[in-house]
Amino acid sequence: MFKKIYKFFIFILCFLTIDYLLSSLVLFKFLHSDLEKIYYSDIENRIPDKEYKYTFKSNSQFYSKYNDFVYKINTNNFGFKDETTQTIKPNKNKDLYFFAGDSFLEGVGLNFNETMIGKLKKKVNDNYIFLNSGVASYSPYLYKRKIISFIENNKNFKPKKIIILFDKIYPIN
Repeated sequence: MFKKIYKFFIFILCFLTIDYLLSSLVLFKFLHSDLEKIYYSDIENRIPDKEYKYTFKSNSQFYSKYNDFVYKINTNNFGFKDETTQTIKPNKNKDLYFFAGDSFLEGVGLNFNETMIGKLKKKVNDNYIFLNSGVASYSPYLYKRKIISFIENNKNFKPKKIIILFDKIYPIN
């Protein structure tokens, strides 16, 4: 009886050791290398900016990770999250709506079609240009800087509306 129990524990010990070695040496390398690529890609495309702390690199496509969600980010020529990597040109036949905000507007953890701007774009016809300047961890001061910078540096673009989506606002007592 003792020999059977001893053999059983030796078998379990060998099984767990082999399982650990295979999973840590083989599987971890595959998973870790993919996560490493995503983090490096995210760092390369969320670039430092003296006016707004950081922003997205223009005309780039990369993956980002938030919690367990890996999602794709495309940016346009302004460095704003967009449906595709594209160059937006002035169009007198389309109304321009400029959105400013933080992670909620950026759509952290979401692909473009799942974000608020993506859903809005699906609901309306193609007579509008929606610019999503939202970036995670921005503050109202940075929204203002981004709006002013856009207007000053893009004289050919005249936003019909500027929509600001504030983060949590607490009443002052």
